[in-house]
Amino acid sequence: GNESYDLCRNLGVPCPIFPVKGYIIRFHSDIEMTHNLELLNRSYVSPLGKGKYHLSGLAEFTSDYDAENAMEVNMGRAQELIEVAKAEFPDMIIDSVHVGYRPLTPDDTPMVGMTTRYENLYINAGGGSKGWTLGAGSGKLLADIMLGASMEGSSTTTTTGSSIDPTPYSPARFDIF
Repeated sequence: GNESYDLCRNLGVPCPIFPVKGYIIRFHSDIEMTHNLELLNRSYVSPLGKGKYHLSGLAEFTSDYDAENAMEVNMGRAQELIEVAKAEFPDMIIDSVHVGYRPLTPDDTPMVGMTTRYENLYINAGGGSKGWTLGAGSGKLLADIMLGASMEGSSTTTTTGSSIDPTPYSPARFDIF
């Protein structure tokens, strides 16, 4: 997650993962929806059940991370999300507004695999705003890499034994420093 950068830096392992601030708004509405919805500004609404929803989006990048004020909510930014969501949920009533930090790599693709410096150090981090969504798949890929599991009967098995090509996720892609 967000601490991967510091952990790896202390070990001399390249790991360009940085926290990116995102906004989360919980609301309720009488409009029923059973699927995730992508809004015009690339924000997302997910149903939580019985008219309750999770709205997330925006990304604030900074080189001046201030831990004391990190969790401050800029209501002007939050209002941007709310206004776009009102097009789909005009009766929305806001329950809570908060922020969270998403661990993001420069290419917005998680790092999954063995580090180049240590044969017994593996990374599965940097999924950004898709971390929870990709978590099961990246965990499976990392397990396949670590165990070299055989996918018997699969015509798409890679050299790692996984049906997922690990190359795009390799931490070695950042080993240029």
